[in-house]
Amino acid sequence: MRILLIILGLACASLAAADDPGAEVRQAFAAVNHDYRSAWAYTETRLENDVTMTGRYDPRRNEGERWTLLTVDGRQPTAAEIEKFHGEKNDGADDDSDEYGLGTILLDTLELVEDTDSHRVYSFEPAIDADADKEERAFMDQVRGRVSIAKDGGYPEYLELTNRKPIRPRLGVRFSRFHALTTFGRIGDDGPVVRMKVDVELEGRALLVINIDEKESITYTDFEYVGG
Repeated sequence: MRILLIILGLACASLAAADDPGAEVRQAFAAVNHDYRSAWAYTETRLENDVTMTGRYDPRRNEGERWTLLTVDGRQPTAAEIEKFHGEKNDGADDDSDEYGLGTILLDTLELVEDTDSHRVYSFEPAIDADADKEERAFMDQVRGRVSIAKDGGYPEYLELTNRKPIRPRLGVRFSRFHALTTFGRIGDDGPVVRMKVDVELEGRALLVINIDEKESITYTDFEYVGG
């Protein structure tokens, strides 16, 4: 009888979470640690404009010196590449922004589309910034999202944005494909939940003759705890 009551209790808890997807998604993103950089070193591999740059972050180094450019397309970087890299990375910019996080989700539009033993997946309409201009709104009006929540650990597995049909934000510009995928995961068995990878693709055409084909991929690996 006691085991049956426990099982029924777990089932009720599961149903309650599904009945309030906004609360479940908020709680999941609250589990993502944005302060891990104070105690963890890691490697960032960034592919942008067909160039792959690999850098290492180490919080034990002095401020302004915590990033080191390791390679560019697998070779030793030039002095100019190192200088540019440091200028971009050591200016205090937040590399773990909420650009593709909870702020992207219009919570009252969440709809359950998949429920398995391991996760729940919700579809949603993306939130549009109040300061967005007409072109940004026209772009986002054609975008829909999906977010997967891991049942074991209660954190987001991924957040995905994609266009449902071609986007025409202005006259003469047509985007045939937009896809942004952010993947989250836990460092090791008991480390913090962090952003593991971001992939963004944008394809289209402007003024009928200019092809637009932009891809950016950022992957975080080789985490090492260096905190006290």
